[in-house]
Amino acid sequence: FGCEAQDSIFLAIVDEDIQLDFDYEIVDCDGLIVQFTNLSQNGYDFVWTFGDPNNPSAVSYEDNPVFTYSDIATYNVTLNILYDVACVLPVTKPVELLEPILDADFRYLYNDCGEDFVTIEFHDLSFNFLNNTTNWDWTFSSGETSTLQNPTITVTESQDLIATLVITTALNCTDTVSYTIPVELTTITLADTIILCHGDTTFLNPGGNPDYEYNWTPGTGLSDPTADNPLVFATETTTYNVVVTNFTGDTCQVSRAITVIVPTLINLDAEGGMAIACNEPITLNVVANVSPLDFTWFNAAGDPIGTGSSITVFPTNSTNYYVEGLDAFGCSGRDTVAVTVPNPVFVEIQGEAVSCNEPIALSAVTNANPVTYVWLENGLPYAGNVPTIIVDPGAS
Repeated sequence: FGCEAQDSIFLAIVDEDIQLDFDYEIVDCDGLIVQFTNLSQNGYDFVWTFGDPNNPSAVSYEDNPVFTYSDIATYNVTLNILYDVACVLPVTKPVELLEPILDADFRYLYNDCGEDFVTIEFHDLSFNFLNNTTNWDWTFSSGETSTLQNPTITVTESQDLIATLVITTALNCTDTVSYTIPVELTTITLADTIILCHGDTTFLNPGGNPDYEYNWTPGTGLSDPTADNPLVFATETTTYNVVVTNFTGDTCQVSRAITVIVPTLINLDAEGGMAIACNEPITLNVVANVSPLDFTWFNAAGDPIGTGSSITVFPTNSTNYYVEGLDAFGCSGRDTVAVTVPNPVFVEIQGEAVSCNEPIALSAVTNANPVTYVWLENGLPYAGNVPTIIVDPGAS
């Protein structure tokens, strides 16, 4: 009859040395999408089952499939081939999905500072559990930007500096953190030098800030070497060094120095005090151990009566005069001179006014005691220092 029939069969030949294996990688920011990488050897026609109970029928026949899970959990994923043969052992591995942690963070510290600047270092402390951060984008409210992982900027004005860091991963996931950093420039108004006269006391740093910490050296001649504005009573010219610490934002230390100039102590010696004759002027003089000086003389009431190193006065009674010497630094010395004016001396000669060729006694009576007597005859010395003399005039 010439009849015939045909049939066919698919024959898959599986290498007996087949080894199934795979690895995986989370490839999205939510941690739910997984990229599987087939590491098998000597195999083909693969079958993947992903173990998601919310999608139990999910199967893939791709060599390197991508699967999206429904939730964060641990899933048993199996890799097999289409053919049920004894020489092939499927491989099952747990795939652990974790809540992805991408946490941007940083710290800062002052690298350097002065009265007109602060240099700030920023250090990235971000956490990325995938360790695939690719970009660090910094912006600062001062206008600066940086793409370095750990940048440094310099701020030249006091301000509340807002620093913002955005990190980006290889999966284009991002996280952002911002901190406000109080930046306060350390303002110091300390003079370079001040003048302090002997015996005086003054404040060393009137513009001191009590919010800062001060450490003055040496401490000699200071009321408190840790005060912002200590009293100084140095007895000799001294240079004081101070370290000023500002704790606003971060620790900033600035060092400065001030010299306290203590001029030579002025010693005056006023001369000329003595008992003087009635109605006669006297010249007063002053000498000093320091030159030049401007001298001013004062009467007992404190009124200025003249200037210069000498002055002529005409006192009517015993009194004190004062002299003040002023140097170029405004420091002064003072001395007193006492001038004694004796009481007026009154003299009366007693005795017989008429002599008949006979000696007569003449006596001088005075209100002064002690007193020196000098007798004159016609303007010429006649007798010595006695209150009574005997005279024998031959004529009037």
